[in-house]
Amino acid sequence: MASGVVNIRRDVDDKFYRYRMPILLTKIEGKGNGIKTVIPNMSDVARALSRPPTYTTKFFGCELGAQTSFDEKNDRYIVNGAHNAERLRELLDGFIDKFVLCKSCKNPETELIILKNGRNENIIRDCKACGERTDIDMRHKLTTFILKNPPVKIKRGKNKNTGDAAGGVGGGGGGNDEDAGQNVDGAESDDELTKKIKAEAAELNDNAALVNEDWSADTSPEAVKQRVKALEGAMGSVGLGGDDEGSDDDVNSPYAILGKWVEDTRDTQEDPKAFSVSIFKKAEELGIEKKHRTVLVLVQALFTEAIVDEISKYGPLLVKMMTTEKHQKALLGGLERFIGILHQDLVPAVPKILMALYQMDILDEEVVVQWGTHVSKKYVDKETSKKVRKASEPFLKTPRLTYEDKVVLDVESTNSQRRQRVALASTFGFHHDVYMSVAWSLARVMNRMLTGSVEVYANVPFFYDFQKVVDDLGLYQDEYRQIDELSTALRNDLDEKSIDLVILGTCEIDLRDGESSRQLLSIWDERPQNRKFTLVCIVHDVKDTSWQSAITEWSRRRAIRIVTIAEHVAQSFRESFNKLSDSSDPVISSAGYEYIPIDVHVPILPLRNLPERSVSGPLSKAVIQGSFSVDRRDYRNVFHDLNNSLECQCLGLSGPWRHKSFVADNTLSTPPFQLFILGSGNLKVPVELSNVVQVRSDLTYPEYYNLMSQMDICLPAFAEAGQYMHYQASSTFAMALQCDVPILVTPRTRHAYAYADDDRVTVTRPAAMREVAVLKALRLGDASFFLNAPMPLMNTISMGSNQHLKYAVESMLSRGWRRTRKEFDDFKIGIWKRNDDLAYRLIHDL
Repeated sequence: MASGVVNIRRDVDDKFYRYRMPILLTKIEGKGNGIKTVIPNMSDVARALSRPPTYTTKFFGCELGAQTSFDEKNDRYIVNGAHNAERLRELLDGFIDKFVLCKSCKNPETELIILKNGRNENIIRDCKACGERTDIDMRHKLTTFILKNPPVKIKRGKNKNTGDAAGGVGGGGGGNDEDAGQNVDGAESDDELTKKIKAEAAELNDNAALVNEDWSADTSPEAVKQRVKALEGAMGSVGLGGDDEGSDDDVNSPYAILGKWVEDTRDTQEDPKAFSVSIFKKAEELGIEKKHRTVLVLVQALFTEAIVDEISKYGPLLVKMMTTEKHQKALLGGLERFIGILHQDLVPAVPKILMALYQMDILDEEVVVQWGTHVSKKYVDKETSKKVRKASEPFLKTPRLTYEDKVVLDVESTNSQRRQRVALASTFGFHHDVYMSVAWSLARVMNRMLTGSVEVYANVPFFYDFQKVVDDLGLYQDEYRQIDELSTALRNDLDEKSIDLVILGTCEIDLRDGESSRQLLSIWDERPQNRKFTLVCIVHDVKDTSWQSAITEWSRRRAIRIVTIAEHVAQSFRESFNKLSDSSDPVISSAGYEYIPIDVHVPILPLRNLPERSVSGPLSKAVIQGSFSVDRRDYRNVFHDLNNSLECQCLGLSGPWRHKSFVADNTLSTPPFQLFILGSGNLKVPVELSNVVQVRSDLTYPEYYNLMSQMDICLPAFAEAGQYMHYQASSTFAMALQCDVPILVTPRTRHAYAYADDDRVTVTRPAAMREVAVLKALRLGDASFFLNAPMPLMNTISMGSNQHLKYAVESMLSRGWRRTRKEFDDFKIGIWKRNDDLAYRLIHDL
C-alpha cells in the first residue's frame, strides 16, 4: 500500500511546494453486493485540505453514483463498490479544483462560506492568500449536501497552535484540530447542547448540577417538563439557553403561540396543502419560520396518532422548513417528545415514521443513523431517549433507497393515499419515448405493489414505428384510448376507481392553447373533494413559456406537480417559481408556486439485444444526433475542422489530392474514421467529405437504436460558436446512453445533466479543445499536436503551458473513450431505481 505525501495540486511538479497532503489510501472490504471501498486516511487528507472528511467522501459518491457512509466517531469513511485508488485520487483532484483551490491564485488557502440572498444560498471560497472570493458551481450535487451540513468554524484557544497562514492547509498546525473541534461524548451523547455544556462546564452556576442528575429517577411527563425547564434556565447563564423569542414552554413565546394555534386549528382543516400554507404564513408572522425550534414545536402540535399517514400530507411543509442539519436534529427531538411522552403506544411505529420522513427527503440518512446510535438528554430523559432510539433499529438495518423496502414498511399506512388509476395523455405526435418511459416506471411499481393501473390516451399509431419498440420492450400492454376520451372518463367515472392522477406527456403542447387547461380545471372543480385528481406536467424546455400561465390556477388548488427530463430544467423551473412567489402582484404571489413539487424522470428505456461493439480498436465512429438546423449547430465549422484534421493519415484516410474526396486507406489495418449525423431535415455535406460524413435522416426508432448502438462516441448536436446550448441536449443524452454510447461533453454540460455526471458514461473535454481535435486525440491516444499548438492571439505561448488545460487533457486521455457494457448496465440500473422512486412518490402523492 502506498504511503507518503504529495502536493495538493498534483499538476505542480515542485518538491518545495508548501501545500502538501497525505496520499489517499484505499482498502476493499466485503464481496458480491456488499463490496465496499474504505478510505482509512480520509480524515487526514481532509484535514490537510481544511475540509470535513464527509465532504470529500460525499463528493466521491456523487461522482461515482455510489452510496457513501460515515462513522466520524470511529474515523471510518466508506464508498460502496470496489474503486481503484488511482481513480479516487483523480476524483480528489476534481474535488480540490472545484471546492478548495482559489479560482484567482490557485492556492488552497480557502474557507467555504455560505451566503444567503433572499431565499437563495450560494457557496463561495474565501481565499486567505489573495483575498479573492470566488463562487462554487452550485449545479454540482455536493452543494446540496454542504448547504445541509454547513462548514463549522473551529474556534482555537489562545494556547492552541494555530499553524501557518493556510489555517491548516497542507497539514501545518493541524495537530490540535481534533481537540479543538471534536468533543465527542461517546455513546451517551453527541448533541450540540451537551458539547457546549462540557466546553464551558467551569462557568456553570449551581443550577447546572441538574446536568449530572440521574434523569431516569422519575419519568412522568410533569417531572420531565420540570427538568427541561430547569435545564434551560441553567443553560441561560452560559448563553446556551433559549433564544431571544423565549422558550416553547413560555405561553407568551412565538413558539407556544404557534403550537397552540396549530393544535386549535388542525382538526377543522380538510385540505392539508392549504393548511400547510397557513402554518408557514403564521410562522412568518411570528418571525420564526427559519428557526429550528419551530420544527420541534410543529412535530408535537401538528401530528396525531395517525402520524405515518400525516407525514405524506405535511411533508412539503417540513421540506421547506428543513434548511440545516440543526433543523433535522430538532425534528428528531420533537419526535422523541411526541412518541416518548405524548404517544408511547407509537414506539413500535418508529421505523415506519422514520422511513416516511426519509422517503420525502425530510431527513438525511447520516443524521438519522447518528441519532439512532447515540442517546441524549436534550429533549427527554435518558431512559425515554434510549427507548425511542432503540426502536429505530429496524429502520437503521433496513437497506434504503429502493421502493421495495418502502412498500414493505408503508403498505399498511398508505393504502388510502395511493393513486389507483393513472391516466397518461398527450396530444403531441412526438416525444413518445419520454412519456412512455414514465408509463413503464409507473407500471413496474404498481405491478410489484399488486395494485393500480395505467391508461394511455394518445393519438396512435405512434410516428416512426415507435409502437414496435413499445411491443418489444413490453412498455405498455393494454389498449390505447383516444385523447378526446380523457375528459369523458374524468367527468363520468366518479366511483372509488375513478382517475386520480393525470399525467400530460408534453405540457408545452398539451396546454399551449389554454383551452385544455380550462377544461381540465372545470372538471376538477366539479368533482367532489374525495375525487379530486393531481395534474402532473412532463416538460422538456423551460424556455417555452406559452403554456405556463395555466400553472397559476392549478397551483392555487395545490393540484399540480412538474416532472422534467433533466436537472437543469428542474432548477430553472424552481428559480422561476421562486421569483413568482416573491412577486409584488398578490394574485401571483399567493398562488403557492413555492410549494409545487418539481422532479426529474430520465427517459432511458431498457433496450434489448443491442449489437456487441468492439472496444479494442481505435475510435472510428462518432455520431452527432439532433436537428440539422443551422441555428442548433455550426456544421460549417465542424466540416472545416474535420477537413483539416483528415489531412493527417492517422485517421485512416488518404486524399483528396488524387480523388474528389477523402477515401479509406486500404494499406492500413485499422478502420478509417467516420462521422455519422442523425436527425431530421436536409444537410449538405462538402464533396471532399462525402466518404467520411454519413447523413441519415428520418430514421424509425428501431433503425435509429440499431445504428446508434454501433457508434464509439456521441457528440450532442446543440452547439454554437463552440459552446453547447446545454438546455436543448436532453434527447441526445437519453438516446445515446440507452444505446450504451459514451457522450463527449464539456464540464458545463456534464453538470447541467447531473444524472449523467458520471465517468462511466461520459468523456469530458476541456472547453478550449474543439470537438474534432478531441476525436483525433482520442483516436491517437496523444494530444501533443494540440498542446504544442500556440494559444489564440499568443503565438509564442503553447497551449500546453496552461497547466490547468494540460492536466484536463491528460486526464481525458488517461481515461480514454472506451466504456464497457457493464459500466452502462450499472449506470442504467441506478437511473431506473431513481425513476421507480419517483413513480412511487407520484402514486402516493409524496
